[in-house]
Parts: sequence; C-alpha cells; structure tokens
Amino acid sequence: MTKRLFHSFVFAVLLASLSAAGALACSQGGQCTGFGGCNSTQYLYNFDFSEGCAWSYTGGTSVTTSGGTKMCNLFPSYLTLGYNAGAQSFAWQFVTIPNGQTGTHWTLGFNLEADPSANTHGADTFFVKVYDVTAAADLVISSTYTATGSPSCRLFTASFTGDLHGHQIEVLTVANVIHSDAHFYVTSVSLDGGP
Repeated sequence: MTKRLFHSFVFAVLLASLSAAGALACSQGGQCTGFGGCNSTQYLYNFDFSEGCAWSYTGGTSVTTSGGTKMCNLFPSYLTLGYNAGAQSFAWQFVTIPNGQTGTHWTLGFNLEADPSANTHGADTFFVKVYDVTAAADLVISSTYTATGSPSCRLFTASFTGDLHGHQIEVLTVANVIHSDAHFYVTSVSLDGGP
C-alpha cells in the first residue's frame, strides 16, 4: 500500500512538473485577439519579447524582458535594434500557419519607438517584412521609418490578403543603423489572421 502511494505521488509530481514546463515554454500563438466574438487570431510566438525564445537575431540587437527600462514608459519587454558595424540588424521568426486557418485577411502590427540623439539621423531606417517561405514571395513590407521621425510608439499596421494555410511564414524586422547612437525599439509584433 505504501509503495503504491509513493509511486502515485512520484507520478503526480512528474506530471505536474511536465505541465509547468509546458506552461512556461514558448508556444505558437493562435490566441483570440478580436473583440466581439473572436474574429481574428494571433499566430506569432512570443510577440511581445517577454520570453527568451522563438526570435533569432543578429549583432546590433538585444532583447529586454520584463524589468528593463520601459519602452515608451509602457512596455517592459522589447527588442532593441541598433548599430551593427555597418551591417543591418535583423530579428526574425518563422511560424507555420495551421491547415485549419481558412481566413485570407491578415494584419501585421507592431509598436515602434526611435531614439536618435540628434536630428541628423534620417539615414537610420527600420521596416518589417512578412515573407512566405513556402511560396518564396513577399507578402507585405511595412512603411520605412527613420530615426529622425522618432516614431511615437503608437501601433503601426499593414494589411494584406492571401490563402496561407499550411504555409511557413517569416516575420523579419530590419534596421539599417549607420549612427552608433541611434536605436529602434519594437514590441508587440503581431500577425493576425481573420475571415
């Protein structure tokens, strides 16, 4: 009897630890983000940079998770893209759209802030691209923002249409920063799919 209880206890602890690990693991979105009846779905992993997973990035980039200096005095977790010895700075993520996704309307969204120390940094630029790896085609490229413009951290969006079920998609942030004191900060990078 004691042995059976001990084995049950060990099994329960193991199951709980696996469940906790799964809860802490970074997973693809799919959560409802629409209002009034879940009419859109977010498909990116870790869209707000609050976890150290899913995104890959090059030199000149870093991720601040909760507890850092808040971007726009609002977001505690974000990506910083800055000077990279003359090369562009990138952060990217691959996501597979589920076969069950039948909607064809898509919205790319992100919050952006720039931090130049002078008004001469118009050559420092930032944009986000959504690329269909399966079809080898660009789906949408956001407007290009400059450090001089100092985006006010509002939500920027770009919309497009396409049947992407089963496709592998890449979301790519690109900063071309030629001044070492200029930076772009981005968070809440979303890829929403709807009807």
